[in-house]
Amino acid sequence: MRLFILLSLFALFSMLCSAQGGFYFGPKGGVSVGTQKWNFTDRGPLLAFHGDLLVESRDEEGRGSLFAQLGFHTRGSSTQFINFISGNRTNIGFRFNNVVLQLGIKKRLDINRNPVIYYMAGIRGEYTISTNLSEFQNPNALNFYPLPDFVRNFMYGITVGGGFEYKKLDKVIPYLELAFMPDLSPQYDQFLPLAANDPISGNPISIAPKVVRNVSIEVTFGLKFLREVIYVD
Repeated sequence: MRLFILLSLFALFSMLCSAQGGFYFGPKGGVSVGTQKWNFTDRGPLLAFHGDLLVESRDEEGRGSLFAQLGFHTRGSSTQFINFISGNRTNIGFRFNNVVLQLGIKKRLDINRNPVIYYMAGIRGEYTISTNLSEFQNPNALNFYPLPDFVRNFMYGITVGGGFEYKKLDKVIPYLELAFMPDLSPQYDQFLPLAANDPISGNPISIAPKVVRNVSIEVTFGLKFLREVIYVD
């Protein structure tokens, strides 16, 4: 992960230094729907928000570009908790707050249209800065939910998606995009079986090892501002 960060920063620096005529930069943010696979079982969706700062190369024809972005994203999922005493059902969400560094490419399909349609692909490196897992650790739920000790702080994944760019102004471009973001490495890796008590009978039971991977779908709105670079002979 550290190597990925260093290579990403080097690639970003090289991209900006080699930019012909300038580059784009700006904020982007939106909503995400996160799910997780706990071993081979899908959990319910979790609605969250995300935000990034984007830097993107500029070419004269505008058909393709490289981009890098750094931001805050919440991954996770939800499940339904049943109180066996009262019978009440409550939806709870498992949240993993991650700093995300992403590198990718964009390809525009028809630069003469407005809006311009594009598709993109990229790789991600993520670092988990906090979770809410400690809220669910109590004698009645011990080991049934993920434990903070087994959270993987460093992860990586891929991003594929596309969007629309609205070229109304020369130096400001609003855009809307949709991205599918599966993780290739686990967010959580409980590699050992754990002991617990059955919440109904109180008898000791064994909780099987658990691996959790994130899958997120994000809808994002952003603004790109042109930073022109003029070379004088």
